[in-house]
Amino acid sequence: MRRFVGFAAPCLITLAALLAPGAAGAQFDAAPLLAGRWTAQTIDRFGARRACRIDLSTAGSIFGGMMASAGTCTGGLAMVARWRAERGGITLSDMTGAALGRLWQRPEGLAGATSAGERLWLTRGGDGFGAGAPSLPGGRRPCQLYYGASERCAPAADIDAPRLAPGQSVTVRVVHPAHLRTAPSLAAPSLGIVPLNTCLAAEACAAAPGGGEWCRMRQAGRTGYMLKAFERDGRRMILFSNRCSAS
Repeated sequence: MRRFVGFAAPCLITLAALLAPGAAGAQFDAAPLLAGRWTAQTIDRFGARRACRIDLSTAGSIFGGMMASAGTCTGGLAMVARWRAERGGITLSDMTGAALGRLWQRPEGLAGATSAGERLWLTRGGDGFGAGAPSLPGGRRPCQLYYGASERCAPAADIDAPRLAPGQSVTVRVVHPAHLRTAPSLAAPSLGIVPLNTCLAAEACAAAPGGGEWCRMRQAGRTGYMLKAFERDGRRMILFSNRCSAS
């Protein structure tokens, strides 16, 4: 009988751990608090920012954990199919159970990283970088509109295209290489790409039926149209500042 004593104690400890509150059943206790719609926000090693939607359900998955779905996500997050609530956070995984991201609870939501090494945040509701977005390293927040390709937020004076009276013009400066097009449309032929830091005259600006604000520009003997703000990979930026001087 004595030789079984050494095995009995570990078995009792393991059983107690499984039955203890906060162990295997903890994910289901936390699920109602964490379930719902979240905005997933990532920053890769090149500084590119993306935002998409992730829905966490309390319905159990036949493959383990609980069901999840991703909307408009790219990369690994597009494969999100399951999630599991764990002590202090959650794990997102694909249909096979392979982990796609691990996040921990923070005052502003959930923060962590994807399996690919991208920084990852989940904030409640919404579909992009808004006022409730989490802080970046150094206390900064993701910008709703960037100043060209820089990490700076566009100043308020540069967010909208210049308001010009008939016959009035203003000299602006390109802060990101941009196409000068024959008409105010992304489908219009390009007259060429205007280089960074080029100053040119904006003669008239207005919202186009196809979306976005466009300005009619004159530069080096040619006249065309340039878009004020552009979005790439979920990152919105202005293409020109409303003044020629550097800011």
